[in-house]
This record gives sequence, structure tokens and C-alpha cells, in this order.
Amino acid sequence: MASSATIESQQPLPHSPFAALRLGKSSQSIHARLLRFWDSSNFSNPGEFKGITLLFLDEKDSMINGIIPAEQANHYRRSLQEGDIYRVAHFEVGICPHMYKSTEHTFLIRFLEETTIDPIINNCPHISPQKFMVRNYEQLQILANTNLELPDVVGQIQTVKGYDLKNAEVISPLLIRLRIAPLRGVVTNLDDNTENATWPLSSIGDLSYFLSNPTDQEPYFVCKARIVDVLNKKGWYYICCTRCSKEMVKSAASLRCDQCGNTNDTGVVRYRVELLVDDGNNYATFVVFDKEMLEMTKHHAATLFLNEVNVGLDDKLPQCVSGLEGQTFVFHIRVKPCNSTQNYSPFTVSAISHNIDTKDFNIKEGPCVDLKCDEPSTSPPANNTLTAEVEEGERSCSRE
Repeated sequence: MASSATIESQQPLPHSPFAALRLGKSSQSIHARLLRFWDSSNFSNPGEFKGITLLFLDEKDSMINGIIPAEQANHYRRSLQEGDIYRVAHFEVGICPHMYKSTEHTFLIRFLEETTIDPIINNCPHISPQKFMVRNYEQLQILANTNLELPDVVGQIQTVKGYDLKNAEVISPLLIRLRIAPLRGVVTNLDDNTENATWPLSSIGDLSYFLSNPTDQEPYFVCKARIVDVLNKKGWYYICCTRCSKEMVKSAASLRCDQCGNTNDTGVVRYRVELLVDDGNNYATFVVFDKEMLEMTKHHAATLFLNEVNVGLDDKLPQCVSGLEGQTFVFHIRVKPCNSTQNYSPFTVSAISHNIDTKDFNIKEGPCVDLKCDEPSTSPPANNTLTAEVEEGERSCSRE
């Protein structure tokens, strides 16, 4: 069991480096600094306490995990102090699981009932105060969604997002955005001065997080996604009012604008196209309006409408619209607070482009227009803004 003794030997005691450990119950002992320890739960059942996980570092700058089983956790916990150097003896050496690894060592140390752990005061080996399993951006991309490691990362914290952050009593998930390398980290800048801002990529999963965790902030996302389908369920155009730019509705043989009451108007044909997009992990439905569709197709909606009507195909997608399938774009999306309070609400995007380039992110953004969240922005957007609607979904979900 855990010893209360403090080792003050004038001579260094014999011990083994981590590299010399062998599988099985060991008569060896180690001298190591306890870097960190934490309570571990069952990944498939978070409510089940599995024990205490320890992270040790030896004088050879090698790290190894230790495991204290749940039934022995209370006994050993009072002997643990992060940063102290210990002599650990009478333990078992086991194989380190291949999932959620926090060290590169093949083995781990498993505490037994007879295991002793005693702090060393005199003649301590020279052991670094800290070590991290740092991974760079390329390595993180390889590790993404594999659950193989719990790596460390070095970066500059740009923003911290979460629910009611100023309330110390609230426990909620956090979204921390790091700048790892230029145009490589995920960075959100909420400053109104965005003329010289640089916007590395976020994901549809980040959008999903804010949809499920309402805040009073307006985060800005940049998502690179591939168009996997152009949806035609709601058509590809609408008729807008020339007076207020809102959508007009049919009333008998004429058109009527419920926004401004205009009943003497033929209206203007503008784009409204739903795109099912995929960022490689999740999909979403973006609803793209007139100015950005013009940029993508190089054709005015009114011209396409007349051409399609003349050949009797006004209920079909024009070729330049359906041809967007398979193309990849970078979408800039500002999430407004009302997006989290309604099931299907628009997101304002300040730019759209084919490629990720520095010039794509140097955008001077116009003021946000205060719109009802259930209405599209039908006025000509300033400074390359477009409106999008996002429907969250897992990749395995079926499309409607």
C-alpha cells in the first residue's frame, strides 16, 4: 500500500529508467516526477469512474502513464502531489492501450495493493519540470477523429467561447480557438475592424456547436466545403419587390408584397438556391442568394429565367446552377444570436471564393443588416455578403 515515508537517503537509490521496464509484476522501482494526474472515466459510459491516470517523467526525459484502479483510488490519492519526485515500487507493468494515448511509451505502470509511492527529498535525480507530447498542424490532421492520442499543442489563444462564461457556477463545454501557424489554426476575430483580418478555417461542426449552445455573441466562421447536391425542392429563384427588395407572393393574377404593401409591381427575378455541402465530416444546407450566385454562375437570374421559360423548363435547374455540384468553395458565415433560437434561420456570409488565399480573407465588411431570422436577405448585399441557412446533420443521415 502507499507509504507515508519520505526518502532522504544521502546516496542515490538504485532504480530503473522507463526504457528498462519489462512486462509483468516488477521488482524494479522507478524515480519519476509526477507531472499530472486526473480522474478517468469509461469512454463509453462517462458516469463510470475507472480510476486515476498519472503521467510520470524520468531523468531520461521519457514519459509513461500510471493507472490507479478505482478501488484503490481513495487510498493513493492523498499521496499524490503534481510536480513532486517519487520513488514507486512493487507495481505491475502492462501494455498501454492503443487508444487515447498521452505518451509514446509502449507500457504503463499499474498500481497494486502492495505498490508503494514515496516522495524523494535528497539526492533527487535531475528531471525536467515539464514535458509535453506536442503535435504540429500536419500531425493533428492525421490524428483527427482517430481517438489514438491525447496530444498537446502549442498556439496562441484567440478566443474562448462558451455559455455564460462570467458565471463561475456554470459548467459547460468550451470552444477554444488557437492560432497554430499562419492560415492553419482556427481563428475567430469578433472585432468590428476586419479590413486586415485573417480568417483560417472552421468546420460545420463549429457551427453545430453554436447552434446547440446559444450565446449573445456573433462569432464569425470560415468553412471550406464541397457542394454535393443542388437541391430543387424549393426552386432556384424568387420574385422580389422593387420597392423594398422582399419576396413577393402571388395574389390572384398579380403579385403582392406583404412587407411594404406594394401591389403594383411585376417584381424582379433573383436567385435563391439551396446547396447541400460537405466539409468531410458533416454536411449542411446553405441557401445562397442573388449576388453570390451571380459570382458563381456568371449569369443573371432574370436572364436564365427568361431562357428557361421560353423553352418550357422553368421548373428545372439551369445547367450553370446544377453544374455547381462537385465544386468546392470557401464560405464566410456570421452566426447571429437568433440562429440558436429558431429551428431554421439564415446565417450571413461575407464572402465566397474557390480557393483559400490570403487575399480571400482581407475583407472590409459592411454593417450587418438587422433582418428577421426567418427571412432571406433579398436586397443587394453590400461588400459581397450573402445569406445562408444551415441545417446540421451527421454524414450518415439521409437527405430529404
